[in-house]
Amino acid sequence: MDDSSYRTVIEEVLGLSADKDALIVDTASTAAETSMTPGRFPEREEGLRHRAPRPARRHRALNKWIKPSIVLMGECNYSDAHLFPVEYKVRNIGKTLGMPVPGTGTFVWWESQIDPTLRFGIPQGGWRTPDGKLCENNQLEPDVLVKNDPDVMSAGRDQQIEAAVKELLKKK
Repeated sequence: MDDSSYRTVIEEVLGLSADKDALIVDTASTAAETSMTPGRFPEREEGLRHRAPRPARRHRALNKWIKPSIVLMGECNYSDAHLFPVEYKVRNIGKTLGMPVPGTGTFVWWESQIDPTLRFGIPQGGWRTPDGKLCENNQLEPDVLVKNDPDVMSAGRDQQIEAAVKELLKKK
């Protein structure tokens, strides 16, 4: 997530969509994290490998989405797209829907080679949930399991979006 992604999400969620009744957050857009939650949960720890964990940094955004929401998550999520649904569930903000997310929430230090087209990431640390469980290598299960069928998707329908809308309409 970078600054321009963060600003785009804030503009779209809290600006252009502020009059909407509910929000579906697709974690393919990981910058959504910043406009949904009151900040990184203080109980969560982050730490570098071979060092003691420290309390997580906190975001200081003042405007937050406070209407109903649901998070779509899936088997291709990684990094922030894994950690955002974890925090969303820990904070009990709303339901998650989709497919299990492999435990890929790890901080990576990116390195370039002499050939600048070669780049690789070295895992350096990760986040722990309030119960002390490291997110890395721990699969996250959705509250509502919904798989998108490729044949249905190719016909122009998204079963996860449809199911998310149905879940949000239950709250009305």
